[in-house]
Amino acid sequence: MTNRERLLTLIQGKIPDFVPVAPDFSNMIPAKLTGKPFWDLYLYNDPPIWEAYIDCAKYFDIDAVMDGYFPLTFETDKADAEWQPFIVFKDSERIVIQKSQVIANQRYWQNTVDVYYVADPPNDGTFT
Repeated sequence: MTNRERLLTLIQGKIPDFVPVAPDFSNMIPAKLTGKPFWDLYLYNDPPIWEAYIDCAKYFDIDAVMDGYFPLTFETDKADAEWQPFIVFKDSERIVIQKSQVIANQRYWQNTVDVYYVADPPNDGTFT
């Protein structure tokens, strides 16, 4: 059986050729395998973290299930589209992004920032 066949067999309640192996390596190992700073993946989508996860699963030849890489969005989330991200701080360890929008010729800034690290996943919505 292929990795895909093995997982589909298990999901259907049938018995695969052997127990699927799907270790939880979350996002840390896929991100590190790219050799790029984490902010490349999370801020610039270069490559997107889901693509790094697939490459990692292929690298280790595991039976992988992608869970949580495509977040559910709702119609109310579209209001965020009006907010533009700006880099307000950058050093060798982190990039800090704050979003703002212009309403009636007045710029408004969110009271939270997103912090993207060189070697760790980001912190979203940190209060300033």
